[in-house]
Amino acid sequence: MTRLNRCLALALVVGTAGIASAVPSLTSLGSGSPLSVTDSLSGSYYIGGSGPSGGAARWTLTGSTLSLAAVGGNGSGSAGYISADGQFVTGSILNVGPQILGNTAAGVSPPFNPNPTLVVATNQPASTESHGARWSAAGNTWQSLGGLPIVPSLIAYGSSSSGGSTGSFLTPNGISGTGQFLVGLGYVCTYSNAGTAVTANTFSWRPWIWDANANAGAGGITILPTPNKTTAGQTGRRRTGNAYKVSADGLVIAGATEHNVGTTPSPDPDGGRLVVWRWDAGTSAYIMSYLDTGVDGSGFPTGQTSTP
Repeated sequence: MTRLNRCLALALVVGTAGIASAVPSLTSLGSGSPLSVTDSLSGSYYIGGSGPSGGAARWTLTGSTLSLAAVGGNGSGSAGYISADGQFVTGSILNVGPQILGNTAAGVSPPFNPNPTLVVATNQPASTESHGARWSAAGNTWQSLGGLPIVPSLIAYGSSSSGGSTGSFLTPNGISGTGQFLVGLGYVCTYSNAGTAVTANTFSWRPWIWDANANAGAGGITILPTPNKTTAGQTGRRRTGNAYKVSADGLVIAGATEHNVGTTPSPDPDGGRLVVWRWDAGTSAYIMSYLDTGVDGSGFPTGQTSTP
């Protein structure tokens, strides 16, 4: 959403609040940056976004009265997605004790072995690095989302960040209506191009869903599946994925694979495609399907780059 659209959306909300008098008004948020807004809840609207001093913020609009709660966090990541009930806001916090740790691996044989020999990484993330979290209005508290689990079948071996070999520096992109579920993007270590080692220098983006009711930390994280690449020499690696929005019950997730990669015509391109994940109770797993974006002049699926 552009800044202009955000302003228009906020003006609409404020105008709606004054419908009884039919005199809309525009209320400034100051130097903050709104990202999301709730419907009217007992006469009040709640607005999530980045606060004037960085970090996440929640504004409360009642009539023409606007109040700000700078809920904090370190200002990194997608701060300010607010749940429909106004009680939870996404953001990020610093990697301070207990730190989120990860793994690396020794040489792998044969290449792309799904069960490499993992060892605890020695290059731990700095306490100044950040990872995803959820703020709750109840007690004004932050809860860490924890780290991505190791899932060999998804070619994911320990969490990574651009600043080190470990840490699960998750970026929330969406939150369910009651705040129970968050979805987004995270880095993991993965195989080198040769498939002979798991290395912190070969990152891969993984889509995930976090369930607040499924234990704290990594116990609440599920990595969403993506297909293997079709590019020659890369078929042992998974396509990157990004989760954007989640239904209130956590059963349906919208997102993309290779979201920032343009495509060229081929029967099954490794470029950007829009997808949906749906929970399959029979297999107790999320199943990914591509969304229909039509075909190009050659009859191949049309690629689609996207952002949350």
